[in-house]
Amino acid sequence: MPKPAPLFLLLGCLILTGCSGNTTDPTALYNKKANELIAHIIQKSECDCVLEIPKESIIEIDERPHLDIRKEVVKQLQLANTTELDTLVNRSRKFELDSLALQKKGINIVSLETVMAVKRNNDGKLLQHCTKGILAIQKPIFDRTFKKAVIDFSWVFTCIRMPIRTFEFKNNKWTPIED
Repeated sequence: MPKPAPLFLLLGCLILTGCSGNTTDPTALYNKKANELIAHIIQKSECDCVLEIPKESIIEIDERPHLDIRKEVVKQLQLANTTELDTLVNRSRKFELDSLALQKKGINIVSLETVMAVKRNNDGKLLQHCTKGILAIQKPIFDRTFKKAVIDFSWVFTCIRMPIRTFEFKNNKWTPIED
């Protein structure tokens, strides 16, 4: 009669290694959720152009002197501390905008160099292609469950800077949280 030990060892190994098939790559999950939120914001803003998204997070490039961005994000996402914030910011390091999906919806992605050249030369050609405006969007920072996100976006060529916004994923859609 065969010994059941190899079968038990195999089953034990599968249980211990967690071969459930439900593991999700954190980078892929971040990209999926970030692209969902960005697409939602673009749709709601009704723009036809988006400024290329910087590689750095809002934490690294925000220059508002009246706002402690780290403290604000920790508060909005209800994080334990800035160490947890740093961990969540690291999720966005390999973000890739789904430019193909945006192009299918008629959204053009504009480089920062193009915008700077327009500003320098007072050239209106870009605005002929972007008649509904150009939206500048930063990469979102999500909470650990991807149910809340902080994101910064504003219109290019305006002097008005909006506060960072917090969104929540409820009923299968992103909705802004009003303060």
